[in-house]
Amino acid sequence: MRGLTLLIPFLMVIILASSIIGCRETHYQRGMIYLRQGEFKKAEMEFKEEIRRNPSIRAYVGLAKAYRGQGRDNLALDSLMKSIKLEGDKVESYLLAAEIYLSRAQAELAMDMCRRVIEIAPKNAHAYNLIAKAYLQRGRIDDAEKEFRTAIQMAPDQTESYLNLGDLRVRMGRFKEAVKVYQGALKVNPKLIPAHLRLAGIYLRLSERDKAESEYLKVIEINPKHLEARLALGRLYMGMNRFEDAISQFEEARKLSPNSIPIYMNLAYLYNMHGDYHKVIQMCDRLSKFVPENADMNDPKVGQFVRSVLEFQFLHKGRAYLGLGDHLEALKYLQRLVDMMPDSAVAHYRLGLAHAGLRNYRQAVMEYRRSLELDPKLTTARLKLAEAYIALGEFGKAREECRAVLRGSPESSEAHYLLGVAYLGGGDLKTAEGELRRAIELNSRYAKAYAALGDLERQAGRWVEAERDYGKSISFDPNLSSAHRGLGDLYAAEGKRERAIAEYRKAIELEPDSPINYNNLAWYLASEGVNLDEALRLAQKAVSLEPRSPIFLDTLGMVYYRKGMFDEAITNLLGAKVGARDNPLISYHLGLAYYGAGRREDAARELTEALRLNPNFEGSKEAKKILKEIGGG
Repeated sequence: MRGLTLLIPFLMVIILASSIIGCRETHYQRGMIYLRQGEFKKAEMEFKEEIRRNPSIRAYVGLAKAYRGQGRDNLALDSLMKSIKLEGDKVESYLLAAEIYLSRAQAELAMDMCRRVIEIAPKNAHAYNLIAKAYLQRGRIDDAEKEFRTAIQMAPDQTESYLNLGDLRVRMGRFKEAVKVYQGALKVNPKLIPAHLRLAGIYLRLSERDKAESEYLKVIEINPKHLEARLALGRLYMGMNRFEDAISQFEEARKLSPNSIPIYMNLAYLYNMHGDYHKVIQMCDRLSKFVPENADMNDPKVGQFVRSVLEFQFLHKGRAYLGLGDHLEALKYLQRLVDMMPDSAVAHYRLGLAHAGLRNYRQAVMEYRRSLELDPKLTTARLKLAEAYIALGEFGKAREECRAVLRGSPESSEAHYLLGVAYLGGGDLKTAEGELRRAIELNSRYAKAYAALGDLERQAGRWVEAERDYGKSISFDPNLSSAHRGLGDLYAAEGKRERAIAEYRKAIELEPDSPINYNNLAWYLASEGVNLDEALRLAQKAVSLEPRSPIFLDTLGMVYYRKGMFDEAITNLLGAKVGARDNPLISYHLGLAYYGAGRREDAARELTEALRLNPNFEGSKEAKKILKEIGGG
């Protein structure tokens, strides 16, 4: 019992000493944990407590790092100077002090600290690296290179020196030498991600995209969650027009950084290029959550950022809805884009596309012209302007725009094609054929040009050639509705009813928003006197899509005429005549409707007008016959 009593004081001393040691170790360890977590103020408090209890070099170094993390370099240096006065290993103190001096561009002081390290540890590679960086600050590149080389010689297994020497070579434009240095680093550590990234950067500069891709893929293999590599590889694929691969990388990046606005913007752009328009809208909607339209714009920088994101959203949503064929929704976003960017040629051009899709061709012309005022070199806008003029029947203006394009780009197949269509619309079949054939010479698989050539040949009565060229058009683009419609017109002229109807129906299936597809089938059924109820529905659909079209109103009027509904026929034919007063066929059809309704005087007036406009129009013989019957001829 007495022995146990004697042991108690000894045990208490051991326990007390252990608690003191444990407490001291705990403060230092906590400080280091806080440093790693970036909680520098908390780290500062722990290291101060550690120093109060037991001043040591490592505690002062830890405190210096905590101060540096807070941007308080003066206090950090003060702490390091105190550590240097203590006994022990001062290498880290000198090196950290050198780094601070370098950050202040105090090269001589930094070099002095490094030389002290070398006196203690002659093979310390980091010291040589810092000396080299000090030389770089003073513009002594050769001396810097020498120090980096020395660092490698002293510690060939440390990759920092290779990276720094490689960076210097890049700075000097000696890219191939830099490649060898970085490859040297990878021999030391094949999984050194910074070396792979630097190599990829050099390969991009040298336009060696395949090698750059290989380096980025190696980084991702090493670390599948490396965001920088995912983004860089996505941008690389974007530049190579490998949109699916780019999308894959940016989607992986989105998982790693789900709140990154640039990632959503890149994905919206890529999905637009890939034609996945619903995804574009989804990405833009996600952007709206991060940057709402009602965001506080008082801060100029915030306001500018929000504005740029909104402009991006409106542009890409507008493009997406154009791609989906929802021109009204596209118009909404593109009009807002123009309101925000009134001097943007692209914004006006896109808005023009929306108006054209809604068949507001006059408004489309205005937007295209404004676009060209802002950027006369925007060829796509000029070609679309020519298209709009063709749709309006202003073939002379269309030809002017096509020629303007050809002056700058004489081998533009699209300009030759549109010029051919404009000549065809104006009735100059010979010149039209030359332009269409030139377009095909420049682009041997130009489906639209073959379809237009088929239209020309059909009008010229060259039916065998027309059927051949419609067939070529469809072989190059099976989904081109105009080729199927033209083939339907050809079969109708040849009396091949079933084949004609089949082609018209195919055209409607392929382009259900095109009024002319409905119109042509309605006209054919009415002309044949078959399926008049269907013909009426088709003609009404065409007019609903383009209510002011004289051609479609004329067809609807004639369907009513065929059904014996003369009052309805007259109403629609009068509407057609408002839009085309100089068209003899419309006057003729109106005369027929008046005649059917028993309004002989009105019939005589319209039939006489038709013959005055063109004595030899198709139907002129019937007009003369009726006029003779009613005493008006």
